[in-house]
Amino acid sequence: VCLTAPLQTRGYITFGSFNSALKVSPAMCRRWAQILLKVTDSRLLIANVTSERKRAAIRLEMEAMGISTERIEFAPRVDLEQYFKLFGEVDISLDTFPYGGGTTTFDSLWMGVPVVTGMGSTSVSRSAASILSALDLDQWIATTIEDYVRVATERASDQKSILQLRQSLRQLMQESPLTDEVLFVQDLEASYRAMWATLAEGDPD
Repeated sequence: VCLTAPLQTRGYITFGSFNSALKVSPAMCRRWAQILLKVTDSRLLIANVTSERKRAAIRLEMEAMGISTERIEFAPRVDLEQYFKLFGEVDISLDTFPYGGGTTTFDSLWMGVPVVTGMGSTSVSRSAASILSALDLDQWIATTIEDYVRVATERASDQKSILQLRQSLRQLMQESPLTDEVLFVQDLEASYRAMWATLAEGDPD
Protein backbone atom coordinates (compact mmCIF):
# COMPACT_ATOMS: atom_id res chain seq x y z
CA VAL A 1 0.00 0.00 0.00
CA CYS A 2 1.18 3.51 -0.85
CA LEU A 3 0.36 5.25 2.43
CA THR A 4 0.64 8.72 0.93
CA ALA A 5 -2.54 9.77 -0.88
CA PRO A 6 -2.06 11.63 -4.18
CA LEU A 7 -4.06 14.60 -2.89
CA GLN A 8 -1.30 15.26 -0.34
CA THR A 9 1.26 16.04 -3.03
CA ARG A 10 -0.97 17.19 -5.88
CA GLY A 11 -3.41 19.37 -3.98
CA TYR A 12 -6.45 17.94 -5.75
CA ILE A 13 -8.53 14.76 -5.73
CA THR A 14 -7.84 12.02 -8.26
CA PHE A 15 -10.72 9.66 -8.90
CA GLY A 16 -10.20 6.28 -10.52
CA SER A 17 -12.16 3.67 -12.44
CA PHE A 18 -10.84 0.11 -12.58
CA ASN A 19 -13.96 -1.76 -13.72
CA SER A 20 -14.32 -3.59 -17.01
CA ALA A 21 -14.74 -1.36 -20.05
CA LEU A 22 -18.09 -3.04 -20.76
CA LYS A 23 -19.45 -1.60 -17.50
CA VAL A 24 -18.54 2.00 -18.38
CA SER A 25 -21.79 3.26 -19.91
CA PRO A 26 -22.57 6.72 -21.31
CA ALA A 27 -24.82 7.35 -18.30
CA MET A 28 -21.93 6.49 -15.98
CA CYS A 29 -19.62 8.87 -17.84
CA ARG A 30 -22.14 11.67 -17.39
CA ARG A 31 -22.30 11.01 -13.65
CA TRP A 32 -18.51 11.04 -13.44
CA ALA A 33 -18.50 14.34 -15.32
CA GLN A 34 -20.96 15.80 -12.81
CA ILE A 35 -18.62 14.78 -10.00
CA LEU A 36 -15.60 16.37 -11.68
CA LEU A 37 -17.59 19.56 -12.19
CA LYS A 38 -18.44 19.72 -8.48
CA VAL A 39 -14.99 18.75 -7.14
CA THR A 40 -12.64 21.60 -8.04
CA ASP A 41 -9.53 20.67 -10.08
CA SER A 42 -10.22 16.94 -9.69
CA ARG A 43 -9.00 14.40 -12.23
CA LEU A 44 -10.13 10.94 -13.38
CA LEU A 45 -7.81 8.01 -14.11
CA ILE A 46 -9.47 5.23 -16.11
CA ALA A 47 -7.92 1.78 -16.28
CA ASN A 48 -9.11 -1.32 -18.19
CA VAL A 49 -10.29 0.71 -21.18
CA THR A 50 -7.80 -0.02 -23.95
CA SER A 51 -9.98 0.42 -27.06
CA GLU A 52 -9.32 3.77 -28.72
CA ARG A 53 -12.92 3.80 -29.91
CA LYS A 54 -14.20 3.37 -26.36
CA ARG A 55 -11.78 5.98 -25.03
CA ALA A 56 -12.95 8.47 -27.66
CA ALA A 57 -16.59 7.80 -26.73
CA ILE A 58 -15.84 8.45 -23.05
CA ARG A 59 -14.01 11.68 -23.84
CA LEU A 60 -16.86 12.82 -26.08
CA GLU A 61 -19.50 12.07 -23.45
CA MET A 62 -17.62 13.94 -20.74
CA GLU A 63 -16.61 16.84 -22.97
CA ALA A 64 -20.31 17.36 -23.72
CA MET A 65 -20.77 17.84 -19.98
CA GLY A 66 -18.02 20.46 -19.84
CA ILE A 67 -15.01 18.36 -18.81
CA SER A 68 -11.77 19.06 -20.67
CA THR A 69 -9.76 16.10 -21.91
CA GLU A 70 -6.81 17.23 -19.76
CA ARG A 71 -8.74 16.07 -16.69
CA ILE A 72 -9.14 12.51 -17.98
CA GLU A 73 -6.27 10.02 -18.18
CA PHE A 74 -6.35 6.48 -19.54
CA ALA A 75 -3.90 3.97 -18.10
CA PRO A 76 -2.31 1.53 -20.57
CA ARG A 77 -2.69 -2.20 -20.16
CA VAL A 78 -0.15 -3.37 -17.59
CA ASP A 79 0.83 -6.53 -15.73
CA LEU A 80 -0.62 -7.38 -12.30
CA GLU A 81 2.17 -5.72 -10.30
CA GLN A 82 1.82 -2.46 -12.23
CA TYR A 83 -1.97 -2.69 -11.99
CA PHE A 84 -1.81 -2.63 -8.20
CA LYS A 85 0.64 0.27 -8.35
CA LEU A 86 -1.99 2.28 -10.24
CA PHE A 87 -4.00 2.53 -7.02
CA GLY A 88 -1.18 4.66 -5.67
CA GLU A 89 -2.25 7.29 -8.21
CA VAL A 90 -5.87 7.43 -6.99
CA ASP A 91 -7.61 8.91 -3.93
CA ILE A 92 -11.12 7.52 -4.53
CA SER A 93 -12.38 4.77 -6.82
CA LEU A 94 -15.70 5.26 -8.62
CA ASP A 95 -17.80 2.15 -9.13
CA THR A 96 -19.99 1.54 -12.19
CA PHE A 97 -23.76 1.01 -12.38
CA PRO A 98 -25.89 -1.07 -12.89
CA TYR A 99 -23.04 -3.60 -13.13
CA GLY A 100 -20.82 -2.92 -10.13
CA GLY A 101 -17.38 -4.15 -9.27
CA GLY A 102 -16.50 -7.26 -7.31
CA THR A 103 -12.83 -8.11 -7.66
CA THR A 104 -11.88 -4.53 -8.49
CA THR A 105 -13.67 -3.32 -5.35
CA PHE A 106 -11.63 -5.74 -3.24
CA ASP A 107 -8.45 -4.67 -5.08
CA SER A 108 -9.11 -1.00 -4.44
CA LEU A 109 -9.90 -1.41 -0.75
CA TRP A 110 -6.93 -3.72 -0.23
CA MET A 111 -4.68 -1.02 -1.66
CA GLY A 112 -6.12 1.62 0.68
CA VAL A 113 -8.41 3.37 -1.80
CA PRO A 114 -12.07 3.81 -0.74
CA VAL A 115 -14.85 3.18 -3.26
CA VAL A 116 -18.02 5.14 -4.01
CA THR A 117 -20.83 2.93 -5.27
CA GLY A 118 -24.52 3.10 -6.08
CA MET A 119 -26.98 0.45 -5.00
CA GLY A 120 -29.70 -1.01 -7.22
CA SER A 121 -32.24 -3.79 -6.85
CA THR A 122 -30.24 -6.60 -8.48
CA SER A 123 -27.30 -8.60 -7.14
CA VAL A 124 -24.93 -7.24 -9.80
CA SER A 125 -25.76 -3.68 -8.77
CA ARG A 126 -25.21 -4.39 -5.08
CA SER A 127 -21.90 -6.27 -5.13
CA ALA A 128 -19.69 -3.35 -4.13
CA ALA A 129 -22.27 -2.12 -1.62
CA SER A 130 -22.26 -5.49 0.15
CA ILE A 131 -18.47 -5.37 0.44
CA LEU A 132 -18.49 -1.83 1.81
CA SER A 133 -21.26 -2.67 4.27
CA ALA A 134 -19.17 -5.52 5.66
CA LEU A 135 -16.53 -2.91 6.49
CA ASP A 136 -19.04 -0.45 8.01
CA LEU A 137 -18.37 2.00 5.17
CA ASP A 138 -22.03 2.72 4.46
CA GLN A 139 -21.30 6.44 4.04
CA TRP A 140 -19.59 5.52 0.76
CA ILE A 141 -22.78 3.90 -0.60
CA ALA A 142 -25.43 5.82 -2.52
CA THR A 143 -28.72 4.07 -1.74
CA THR A 144 -29.99 5.14 -5.16
CA ILE A 145 -27.99 5.84 -8.28
CA GLU A 146 -29.53 9.33 -8.34
CA ASP A 147 -27.67 10.04 -5.09
CA TYR A 148 -24.32 8.80 -6.44
CA VAL A 149 -22.96 12.22 -7.41
CA ARG A 150 -23.80 13.75 -4.03
CA VAL A 151 -22.12 10.92 -2.10
CA ALA A 152 -18.97 11.08 -4.24
CA THR A 153 -18.78 14.85 -3.87
CA GLU A 154 -19.22 14.74 -0.10
CA ARG A 155 -16.66 11.96 0.33
CA ALA A 156 -14.15 13.90 -1.77
CA SER A 157 -14.55 16.93 0.50
CA ASP A 158 -13.65 14.86 3.59
CA GLN A 159 -9.92 14.63 2.96
CA LYS A 160 -9.19 13.64 6.56
CA SER A 161 -11.28 10.49 6.11
CA ILE A 162 -9.53 9.66 2.83
CA LEU A 163 -6.13 9.90 4.50
CA GLN A 164 -7.22 7.81 7.49
CA LEU A 165 -8.63 5.07 5.27
CA ARG A 166 -5.41 5.07 3.25
CA GLN A 167 -3.66 3.98 6.43
CA SER A 168 -6.30 1.60 7.80
CA LEU A 169 -8.30 -0.07 5.02
CA ARG A 170 -6.11 -3.13 4.62
CA GLN A 171 -6.13 -3.89 8.34
CA LEU A 172 -9.88 -3.26 8.38
CA MET A 173 -10.31 -5.89 5.69
CA GLN A 174 -8.04 -8.36 7.46
CA GLU A 175 -10.13 -8.07 10.62
CA SER A 176 -13.49 -8.31 8.83
CA PRO A 177 -15.60 -11.34 7.78
CA LEU A 178 -14.47 -10.65 4.19
CA THR A 179 -11.14 -12.39 4.82
CA ASP A 180 -12.29 -14.88 7.46
CA GLU A 181 -11.67 -18.11 5.53
CA VAL A 182 -12.65 -20.37 8.45
CA LEU A 183 -16.02 -18.68 8.91
CA PHE A 184 -16.63 -18.76 5.15
CA VAL A 185 -16.01 -22.51 4.96
CA GLN A 186 -18.18 -23.15 8.02
CA ASP A 187 -21.07 -21.22 6.46
CA LEU A 188 -20.58 -23.03 3.16
CA GLU A 189 -20.59 -26.42 4.86
CA ALA A 190 -23.74 -25.48 6.79
CA SER A 191 -25.44 -24.58 3.51
CA TYR A 192 -24.44 -27.92 1.98
CA ARG A 193 -25.83 -29.79 4.99
CA ALA A 194 -29.10 -27.85 4.81
CA MET A 195 -29.46 -28.59 1.10
CA TRP A 196 -28.70 -32.28 1.65
CA ALA A 197 -31.20 -32.49 4.50
CA THR A 198 -33.88 -30.90 2.31
CA LEU A 199 -33.12 -33.34 -0.50
CA ALA A 200 -33.20 -36.31 1.89
CA GLU A 201 -36.64 -35.25 3.12
CA GLY A 202 -37.92 -35.38 -0.44
CA ASP A 203 -38.93 -31.74 -0.67
CA PRO A 204 -39.27 -31.06 -4.46
CA ASP A 205 -38.28 -27.37 -3.91
